[in-house]
Amino acid sequence: MNAAILTCSNLRDYVDAAQKKLKSDIAVYELDKNLHDTPDKLKAELIKAVETMPEVTDTVLIVMGYCGGAFEDVVLTKKAVICRVDDCVTMMLTRDDIWRDNLKEAGHLYILDNDADFFSAGRIYNECAGRLGEKKARKVMKLMFANYRAVDVIDTGEFDCHTPEFEAKAHFDSELIKKPLNYVKGSNILIEKLLKGEWDGQFITAEAGERITMENFGSNISEERRSLGIKDY
Repeated sequence: MNAAILTCSNLRDYVDAAQKKLKSDIAVYELDKNLHDTPDKLKAELIKAVETMPEVTDTVLIVMGYCGGAFEDVVLTKKAVICRVDDCVTMMLTRDDIWRDNLKEAGHLYILDNDADFFSAGRIYNECAGRLGEKKARKVMKLMFANYRAVDVIDTGEFDCHTPEFEAKAHFDSELIKKPLNYVKGSNILIEKLLKGEWDGQFITAEAGERITMENFGSNISEERRSLGIKDY
């Protein structure tokens, strides 16, 4: 097998941590994490990234989940092995060998332990304040997070999420949306298994030319889409 890794840049730190632990040196390609705001663009860039990999690469280890539709009706030109989860939050919450497509709790805002900024309420607030001013931004935040119950930092043990800087940002999120701050256990097990070739039911293995859809990822994702009135084909 001549493999390459394709990862969302948000998870690159975890890929590097897994490679260091496993003493592997697989070539890594990144997709910009900001593409998640537009799943169609993310899908297009994903397909392009695989198409433009060296011809000698025969297997792509994809460190992503379904990610809002990035793998909906996708055909890749190389064999791909994909983490069978709805998104990167579930990926980092996974701590065992049991497949679950979604481990998130409704009403929880999750922060990964490698970056206190990207998924944060503070980031959303700052973007709103820049456009609307602080007073209106706080009203937006109140409405947006009215049904949330907690801010959860996922502690995978790979990074220090108890530094003064990280904790200050996490507490700011908690205070901003007026919800308690929790630390929950996570792990890097899925990425490590992916790199080691332990491709059990927690992964999708698709041969070159094989069509990938949301059905490959699990029934819960499909049901969620149906509940929103999105027709499956």
